[in-house]
Amino acid sequence: MNRQQITDSLTRQKKALMLLALLQEEEFSHLKAHDPQAVSKLELSIQELTRQIKAERIWMKEQVSAIDPVIASVRQLPPVGTAEEHAAFLNLVDQVEAKEQICRSLAEQNYEMALALFDQSSGYLEFIQKEIQPKQET
Repeated sequence: MNRQQITDSLTRQKKALMLLALLQEEEFSHLKAHDPQAVSKLELSIQELTRQIKAERIWMKEQVSAIDPVIASVRQLPPVGTAEEHAAFLNLVDQVEAKEQICRSLAEQNYEMALALFDQSSGYLEFIQKEIQPKQET
């Protein structure tokens, strides 16, 4: 196991998170447009991509533990190579963490929008049910 494999994993995660953010933004636009079929189609892609990111992260954590079981984070790996190479490695870790935060925020935004739409639909349904109920016994 070498540092390059971990760097490659971080690079894949960064690209996957960039794609995830794009999918989440698209999902939000479909939610705003009240297009549940489009949301459902995107949700399958989002779930699969999330599964792949999780698998990549688990693999990377296993590799870090193989180097040193005491290390809790990839950021704690001992420097390898020049100071510039180590700085670039840490910068990549920062970029991945920033992309994760963006995806977390987008997921929360989409969740809140979906919940609001559900509440709105439930409210409409209740209103319609009340309106169509007979006012008096027939």
